Amino acid sequence: MKIFKRYAVTDYFQHLIDGFRSNPDYSGALISGYVLVSVNMLTQLALTPFYLHYLGESQFGTLMIILNLLNFVAIGIGWMSGGLTRLLGELWAQKDVYGLRQAFALGKYIFLVYAIIVIGLAVFSMWGWSTLTSERISISTMEVFSASLFLLAQYEANPERQTFVGTRHQTSGNVIEVLRIVIFSLAVFLFLPRYQNFVVILLSMTLAVLVQRFSSNIYLTKQIGELGWRKLTPAMKPLLRRLAGKQGAGYLIYGVLLICLQMDTLIIGYLGGPELAGQFSLLWRIPGFIFLIMWRIPSALQPHVIYMDARRDFVGLKYYYQIGLKRFAVIAALAALLYMIFGQKLTQIWVGSYAPGESWMYWLSGVALFLTSLARWPISFAYALIRLRPLVKIIAIELLAKSILTVLLFPIASFAAPIAATVITHGVYATWAYLRLIQFQERTL
Repeated sequence: MKIFKRYAVTDYFQHLIDGFRSNPDYSGALISGYVLVSVNMLTQLALTPFYLHYLGESQFGTLMIILNLLNFVAIGIGWMSGGLTRLLGELWAQKDVYGLRQAFALGKYIFLVYAIIVIGLAVFSMWGWSTLTSERISISTMEVFSASLFLLAQYEANPERQTFVGTRHQTSGNVIEVLRIVIFSLAVFLFLPRYQNFVVILLSMTLAVLVQRFSSNIYLTKQIGELGWRKLTPAMKPLLRRLAGKQGAGYLIYGVLLICLQMDTLIIGYLGGPELAGQFSLLWRIPGFIFLIMWRIPSALQPHVIYMDARRDFVGLKYYYQIGLKRFAVIAALAALLYMIFGQKLTQIWVGSYAPGESWMYWLSGVALFLTSLARWPISFAYALIRLRPLVKIIAIELLAKSILTVLLFPIASFAAPIAATVITHGVYATWAYLRLIQFQERTL
């Protein structure tokens, strides 16, 4: 029996190694993605005590609320990022470089228009939020301006990001993302101790995005040819119809629902104020980073799923889904178990006395981490294959159930209410529904 188990484990890892060797693009994207997530995670872990020291709990909580608001109002990212990536991926697979350049320029125009709309939403949301919660939270004009400037830079730079994914240059894109994090960190470490205001953080984010945007464009121009703003042409009309039609609407609705699922900090901030919002951010920060690491595995595979789908390689799609899901489930279970055992201690080492003190919150977070991570595998495949209608139905039910449960559980679970709501929603329905969705799609591939 021991010999059998030893060889079974050996064969398992040998299959993983063989998979990486046979698909260097994917392995490079996955490894560089892990480097990116690790650098981002270590940077945020290092910066959070730094934020708390120079901003205090109240400003830190307000910063978390503003960042969550920025994420919430940016509904266009879900639509355009998904639709544009799919379109660029298809054009690249068909070796249509001219069409790819037209799609890239069209993306620039759409993102610019959306940026103006989103900035208006951001200004309205932040000032409205400040008015509704005036007893606990105050947001200044300079803070609103800094957040809006970041949104504008972020949107304008988004087509470069999607081009890295669509053309399967993810490894290089991830390296440039690391550069962005380094620039951001240096700016914060240099200026936050001097000014002690989170406007410094927002401006540092803007500076880092600008460096990333111009570095990305220089690299992509060398690899693909000239990319950038172009005059609107008749060739862009069918591309616009594709993005703005039924497919675009599906991406838009999915993006809105996905962002609404990330409103936990906003809800806790509204119900309990910035201090509890900050406590929730500290509780979920480490499992949130682990979740992002887990998410990298299926998301790095998405360009290849698009490529295989464009070439009608349904056998390959089914193989990658079935084999990958089993291995992904094992990895997700192991990651969740390790966090459940060591999560509280790690958080205490990280932020000291600021760490939430209830042990059950960390165990509950581990369960939520496993269920949400497992769901990412079928979600990523459904998203890449444009199976959006059933995906939207499931996520809408998940959002409604989680929101109601969060409000109901807040008097009992305090700032851990969103995590408890996630466990109940996924344990009873969501994870099972996502897995059933892909099983149904396998029969239609």
